[in-house]
Amino acid sequence: MTRVFVGGYGGLAVGEFADRLIGLAPWGASGGAQPVERPSYVVVSRDRRWVYAVSEGAEGKVVALPADGQGQLARVRSGGADPCHLALSPAGDLLVVSNYSSGTVGLLSVDGGTLTLQDTVHLTGHGPHQRQQGPHAHQATWLSETEVVVCDLGSDSLAGLTLRATGNGGAVPRLTQRWSVSLPPGTGPRHLAVTRSGETMWVVGELDNTVHTVRRDPDASTTGRSGGWSVVRSQALLGEPASTGPAPSPTADDVDSLAAGIVTDPGGRHVYVTVRGADVLIHLSVDAAGELTEVERLPTAHWPRFLGWLPGNRALVVAAERADQLQCFPVANDGSLSGPAWTADWPTPTCLSR
Repeated sequence: MTRVFVGGYGGLAVGEFADRLIGLAPWGASGGAQPVERPSYVVVSRDRRWVYAVSEGAEGKVVALPADGQGQLARVRSGGADPCHLALSPAGDLLVVSNYSSGTVGLLSVDGGTLTLQDTVHLTGHGPHQRQQGPHAHQATWLSETEVVVCDLGSDSLAGLTLRATGNGGAVPRLTQRWSVSLPPGTGPRHLAVTRSGETMWVVGELDNTVHTVRRDPDASTTGRSGGWSVVRSQALLGEPASTGPAPSPTADDVDSLAAGIVTDPGGRHVYVTVRGADVLIHLSVDAAGELTEVERLPTAHWPRFLGWLPGNRALVVAAERADQLQCFPVANDGSLSGPAWTADWPTPTCLSR
């Protein structure tokens, strides 16, 4: 069995996963009391000895907790307000924190349960939507050991950050913004999935309910303004099924729908997306040229905020925030979906980490 951790506005939970999630229960360090306020995103250390969670609030924090629930926890500033996402570096020694309300990106060094805020990057810009008065960092993804891309929902852009070492002996890590990719106005980039080659990203637009294919030209300079990246296609998730140009304007039926999670399968041949409000899980296939085609869509419980793989990569889990429920959708060898095979109750779940 594999231990998994659930984050959400109802607190942290721990459970065991075999063929399904069992024994889901409140979890925390020494004594079992909930140690983190609004732990909306959680990741597990590479050695599985520590759990790191955001504390989503005006004075954002990141909390380190021993995975066995025994011992003391540690807190550190996140570098901004309302942290909503954590990205652990490939080596497991750094965390990048996306602070939504302040539009900042925090860089934390990690040594077991010791966290240190090393740097803060302030994003800039705005967009045409009423929620885009300023930058809103929503997700960071490591493209390599030294390159990070951040979805900025507030400015309709992707920010490319480079990791560098400073100080005596290069002991102090820093992040520097090197490039930026503009998405269609009103996209509201929330999350992205990247191919193994690192040459294609699929970006889900929360505000326009669209998946944008962003590709890096191998012949273009990676030091230029866009880092060699460009938007090559936009795929509508609601309304018309596809578009080769800018995303279509939302219809009245789409106004209350917000795209949320996106993942790709380990082989990179399938992409899966959730849309809140419409409450659907959408399966898209990827052809040899990297183009997306919708295959199927399944209904989910209300407000599917999070989408991720369960241990074994044979099923997807949806965290349906407003239904207080986790749902399991098995994935066949051909990428097709079925389910839900089982559900688990937890108040306002927003994340599952394994």
